[in-house]
Amino acid sequence: MMKFVFFKSLFLAFLGLFVSCSSTQQKTIQSKSYAPSDFVTVQCEDNYEKGEKATFIIKNKSKVKDVLLFQPKKILVEKQTEKGWERVNIRYCPCGASCPPPPEWGILKSQSTKEVRWDLNEEWCGEINSNQKVPETEEKYAGAGTFRFVLRYSMDKGKEISTNYRTFELK
Repeated sequence: MMKFVFFKSLFLAFLGLFVSCSSTQQKTIQSKSYAPSDFVTVQCEDNYEKGEKATFIIKNKSKVKDVLLFQPKKILVEKQTEKGWERVNIRYCPCGASCPPPPEWGILKSQSTKEVRWDLNEEWCGEINSNQKVPETEEKYAGAGTFRFVLRYSMDKGKEISTNYRTFELK
């Protein structure tokens, strides 16, 4: 009986030691997690006037991680309407031109920036008439209102796409 009490006490002592060690290890192993938006930012002016160009500065603030920008050659801007956010037509390639497709991904190295410029115009392909074989690219000022630049990117080699928005006004 005395042996049983001794082994039971020894077992409980080791169990207590094991539990206390494992909980301490869990606290030291956990690290602070960061949202992707902590690493990637978009900057621009708050207001633009007709005739100006908007410049969006995309910055990768990470000291070690590269960021993949989704469709980096396409400019994605949305305008706020009564229906919600609606995409502004901005063409990657002039109407009728045989441009190569834009790359799906582009790399933004750690601690680097990329500038994207927009002339504040909507663009679309006009009508084809008998004098033309291809439609001309038409454009007009996107109009006054609230807009947002949409940045899509990935911090994990394209497995998950994150989105940042930068809102601005056109006067």
